[in-house]
Amino acid sequence: MWVFFIPRPMPSKNDRLVNAGTQAQRGRYASTRAKWCTDLHTAMWMAGVPKATGPRRLSIVRLYGKGQRELDDDGPDPKIILDAAKAVIGTKTIGRLRVPMNGAGLIVDDRPGMLELSPITQERAADGRPGVRVEIEDITIEPATSARGQGR
Repeated sequence: MWVFFIPRPMPSKNDRLVNAGTQAQRGRYASTRAKWCTDLHTAMWMAGVPKATGPRRLSIVRLYGKGQRELDDDGPDPKIILDAAKAVIGTKTIGRLRVPMNGAGLIVDDRPGMLELSPITQERAADGRPGVRVEIEDITIEPATSARGQGR
C-alpha cells in the first residue's frame, strides 16, 4: 500500500466542474484536471508508486484546514481526481490525427473491474492546511461467474 498527500483542496460538487456545457466550462474542467494530473504524477513519483497495470483499491481522504468544516455527505467530488488519475484521460485532435492524452497512471481506468473506490472520508488536517490524502494498493478482483458458466 502507498500513501501520499496532495496539497490542493478537494473539489466540491458545488464547484460544478463538468466536461460539458460552454467552451469556458470545458476549459476550466480541462485546466483543473491538468493541475490534478501533475500533482498526482509528482506525488506518485515522490512516494515510489508505480503506474497501474491492473486493478487497484483507492481511498481518498479530504483533509479540511483551519477555518473550514466538514462538507455534507454529497459535498466532496472525486470525479476530477479519478479522471486525472487514469492512464489515458482522453484524446485530442491534431490535424486529422487523434492522439491519446496521458494521465497520471495511478489507476488503469475507473470502470468497476479495474477500480475499487472506498467511500470518501473527511478529517481535520493536523497542520491546518487543506489537501487530499490518497491511499492506493494493488488488488486482485475475482472474475464474475455467470449462471451460464455453472451449467444452469
